[in-house]
Amino acid sequence: FLSLTFSKSRTSKFLQTSKIPRGLTLIEMLITVCILGLCLGLTMPHLGSIVASNKERAVTHQLMAFLASARAAALSNSRSVGLCSFVDHTCQPTWKRVSLIDSAQRGHLKILAASPKFMQFPEQFFARWRGFRRRSIIIFDSTGALASDNGRIFICYAAKRRARFEIVISPAGRARIVRNPPPLDRERFSNYCVNST
Repeated sequence: FLSLTFSKSRTSKFLQTSKIPRGLTLIEMLITVCILGLCLGLTMPHLGSIVASNKERAVTHQLMAFLASARAAALSNSRSVGLCSFVDHTCQPTWKRVSLIDSAQRGHLKILAASPKFMQFPEQFFARWRGFRRRSIIIFDSTGALASDNGRIFICYAAKRRARFEIVISPAGRARIVRNPPPLDRERFSNYCVNST
């Protein structure tokens, strides 16, 4: 009888202590919040630079896709197709909105009636085409090669004042992306994005 009573009392003590809910104390909560705040404070600057870099990369790949569609339009239509920022019937040196141009008749440029017709750059972004003949237009002929001249498109990010990405276009019309390292990207911006020459 005594052993039975002892075991019951021991079991009831165990059940009583396990039923009490155990939470965090105020000090434990404050320490946890401080640690989370510290971690967040350390990662925020890096997070901003990652977002900015992803924006630049996305704009560069979007322009690459638009160049591919211009070259495909020239090949499929067997005619010259241009690419420039077409405003007031002329090609501008600074590209905020790039259009596909029907350049079969070189004297009379007009927007090509193909899809997609244009590409709009996001806020704080623009591009500059720098060919060897200093024209403001890229022209693909019916074979897909460049009829104008080869060169580079600089993707300019005005908010960060850098040109991290460039698109190099060969005389055959093939394009590739070049990434500039941090000291060079600011130099490229000041040389090609700020100056209009």
